[in-house]
Amino acid sequence: LGRAIVEYTQDWDEHFPPAEHWTTLTSGFVSGGGFNVSAEESMRCPEGATPYSYVFNAALDGKDIKTLKSPKETVLLFESDANGPDKSGGKELLSSKLRHYSKLNFWFAYGFVRAKDSKEIPSLHWKPDDKPSLVDVPAKDD
Repeated sequence: LGRAIVEYTQDWDEHFPPAEHWTTLTSGFVSGGGFNVSAEESMRCPEGATPYSYVFNAALDGKDIKTLKSPKETVLLFESDANGPDKSGGKELLSSKLRHYSKLNFWFAYGFVRAKDSKEIPSLHWKPDDKPSLVDVPAKDD
């Protein structure tokens, strides 16, 4: 998904998609590039509790990547318990449980993904000019 958004930004003069249609606008980039899953299948984490597991950071709605203060540290997509496609928002929508060896996956605006544990999540950047701030951290998945 992160790669699909990066490809979208390359086609749209380095601008991220509008938050309210991010899944729809990037779905054509998911099926190419050697992926063997549909756009809808790519939206679900096998460890997730809902059919849609990822949310777009609404603070990047239509933003030009060149205007980001720290694209390597700014969250682009993150794991959530979304109730449908094109879900966007901020840290308040983080998954209620850590999924992957007590971590959650985050895609960053610069185009890479990292798994972060509960100690690392508070230092993430959520806004284009954001400095790290504290956030409620999901409970460890038992």
